[in-house]
Amino acid sequence: FKGDEQMMMLQTYYRQNNYKPTYVLRGASSLFLQIPFFIAAYHFLSNLQLLQGVAFGPISNLGQPDQLIHLGFITLNFLPILMTCINFVSSYIFTRGYPLKSKIQLYGMAIFFLFFLYKSPSGLVFYWTLNNLFSLVKTVFYKFKHPRRVVDLLCAALSIITCFYAIFINHNHGIRYNFVFSVMVIGLLMPLVLSTLNRYLKKKHIVYKSKSNTAVFVCATLVMAVLVGVVVPSAVVSSSPDEFVVLNQLNNPVWYVVYTGLIAFGLFVLWFNIFYQFLDKKVRPFLDWLMATVAVGSIVTYMFFTKNFGVLENTLKYEDGILITRSDQFMNFLALLLVAVVVLVLLKVINKLTARALGICALAFCVMSYTNIGAIQEAISTIDFDYLINSKPNFELSKTGKNVVVLMMDRAMSEYVPYIFDEKPEVKAQYDGFTFYSNTLSYGGWTVFGACGIYGGYEYTPLEMNKRTNQTIPEKYQEATKVLPVLYDQNDYEVTVMDSPYAGWRSTPDMSIYDEYEDIQTYVSDGAFGTDLSGGNDNATLVKNNMRNFFMYSLFRVMPVFMQIFIYDKGNYLSLSNISAVTGEATLVGSQYVIDDTHATGIREKFMKAFNVLTHLSEMSPVTDENKNTFTIIDNGSTHEQCYLQLPDYMPSDNVDNSDYTELMENKTVNGKTLKMENEYQITHYQVNMASFIQIGYWLDYLRENGVYDNTKIIIVSDHGRNTNQLDNVLYNNGTNYTDDIEMFSSLLMVKDFNAKGEVKTDSTFMTNADVPTIATKDTIANPVNPFTKKTITSTGKKDGAQWVIASETWKTSQNTGTQYKTNAWYKVSKNIWDLNNWERVNTSNPVPD
Repeated sequence: FKGDEQMMMLQTYYRQNNYKPTYVLRGASSLFLQIPFFIAAYHFLSNLQLLQGVAFGPISNLGQPDQLIHLGFITLNFLPILMTCINFVSSYIFTRGYPLKSKIQLYGMAIFFLFFLYKSPSGLVFYWTLNNLFSLVKTVFYKFKHPRRVVDLLCAALSIITCFYAIFINHNHGIRYNFVFSVMVIGLLMPLVLSTLNRYLKKKHIVYKSKSNTAVFVCATLVMAVLVGVVVPSAVVSSSPDEFVVLNQLNNPVWYVVYTGLIAFGLFVLWFNIFYQFLDKKVRPFLDWLMATVAVGSIVTYMFFTKNFGVLENTLKYEDGILITRSDQFMNFLALLLVAVVVLVLLKVINKLTARALGICALAFCVMSYTNIGAIQEAISTIDFDYLINSKPNFELSKTGKNVVVLMMDRAMSEYVPYIFDEKPEVKAQYDGFTFYSNTLSYGGWTVFGACGIYGGYEYTPLEMNKRTNQTIPEKYQEATKVLPVLYDQNDYEVTVMDSPYAGWRSTPDMSIYDEYEDIQTYVSDGAFGTDLSGGNDNATLVKNNMRNFFMYSLFRVMPVFMQIFIYDKGNYLSLSNISAVTGEATLVGSQYVIDDTHATGIREKFMKAFNVLTHLSEMSPVTDENKNTFTIIDNGSTHEQCYLQLPDYMPSDNVDNSDYTELMENKTVNGKTLKMENEYQITHYQVNMASFIQIGYWLDYLRENGVYDNTKIIIVSDHGRNTNQLDNVLYNNGTNYTDDIEMFSSLLMVKDFNAKGEVKTDSTFMTNADVPTIATKDTIANPVNPFTKKTITSTGKKDGAQWVIASETWKTSQNTGTQYKTNAWYKVSKNIWDLNNWERVNTSNPVPD
């Protein structure tokens, strides 16, 4: 037949046989599924920086073509040729008995890949060659009479080898390592066990039938997609939305949730279900059970076994790392084993109801996510982005009037001062006229507890705030932070407030709390001078990393506990980027990759946002001849964000190499007291404190050069310290509790009064950071009175017996919205804070003062 007649005959024939011409694509469907993965592998290995300069056997550089064949002046790449030979052999074996047309197609594809990959990095070609070799072995293997039985025996042999290796060769590992090896051994033995059992049942004429339920699989993938893609990231962001705001890049962190959700839905709902449809129907019942078990197990792990690992930074790294005990792993393993059994029973008894239950669970997660996203949107809508981006920090200093500057250095360590000045006498000389109060107490180990006393005095210690039950903690805290600015404003001082901590009871300060005071200037300086070495913004890198890492973080939160350490990967989340500059194992600290105690790559954005403010202090404080009085209070976090810096100048660097300055990072001894420098946590805390002191010293030189040093009172204070465990004999009760390190409650306090001269003095008088209002108003405001409570500002509070220090670890603003701070314990301390005999832990939520 020809023409229309041929077409009509073919259509009729197709219809009679229930065939459609598009069915010809079914045979190519498996190839279509491989294409996205081939493209991903091609781009990944073609651009993988880790391969650059890495040798493997005779290949000198996996990041470049191998160039292994030298023929005179001609150099040829061996791996593409080897790959093509393997493809020819595979084509010959596979097409035996096939028509010439099919043979030409396969040989043509082999030649195509020869030219396509010839100049590719040898690492990529090596991967593809091994892939083709595996395909060749598989093709030969399936020529065997009983290929499945051969696989079973090979797996069993491999399990025996693995077991022998784990027991006799590499046996000195922990429970996680041994558990993983046990799972491997069992998994490799399972094919042989199952095939043997299947043959036995067939021999006994026992047929086991199990029907698949696609609805169970689909609903389970939906649960995983919503849980991993939306619930976990939205819960993290909603806990502190403004911390995930990245100016000029990502003003709304909901996009993190959207991006993570798209990845999760693509993986779990799209790809999992596509492969499910292509699998043998005999395998589907097992996959129904497996997917349902994964979904329910992930829910159980997320809700009951995910620990609070402490402060989570906006880089998705826990400030103090994570700690997972063997008991955590064991209990979670038992729980997941129970889940697997229960799900199996449910699928056998109430198969359809299981699918409905999973669907309801997915719907409930959607409702939770909607609530979280609503909270994020509500919080973000109150941020004035134009103000944050366009405001230029500035505070004038008068040559003829009185200037008072309070510089609150978040988490600055008081005990470091003697060692900083001992290491750098030139820095000590810059602090001419200062008095260092070495015995200064903070009333809590976190900003929400320790900062309010700096701004408001003794009426705003945690104990005194808890007594006032007619106001909420946020209301009392905001009142405290306004005491000094409003008081000086009422006394005709030109007042500037920068980065008031937790203003508006949020992480990104909401300086609108001062809007009712027209003469008070407010700024958010943190990040105003960029996040990189040049003073520009490198926020794009932070956003790019988080777009990837939010999905990995979600997996980390729902995976079995024994896998969480592996996925967290010391904050790397299995990332391979940015660590090629120095070889070795890298740990992600914020956005800096730490190789060891002397090498690191990259800079930490959170540190740079605050550090760049210190480097621009001179630019921020122009000097004027105008006869006026000024008061400025600044919160700076450069001492809070620990990272490795380049010695001996203690400056941030893209590539830190301190191998020539190891003696500077060894234990330090001054006046018979040793400061331990034994780990990353201790070393980096010291380095950022030193860097901050150096930059403030430069600013002090600027004040001297411009004639405003003598008429400026400067108070450098911290809201709290940190439990770095660097001093001997200051660990209360051998560190039974997280807050038992006295260093956590020490406060930096250094004061330069008007016209003060001479070398830095050390005063061991018992002080607290709540003394700041009294120190600041001395010789500036006569008979200072709290503008809100109308009580006299005084330091007599610390003379009223033992001081009560809050031992709470509940530091988030979202956790302290009632009328009292949440805590179950306090410390009583008096006189010398460095004497453990003066400390007493009292396990109570409401202390009764002596």
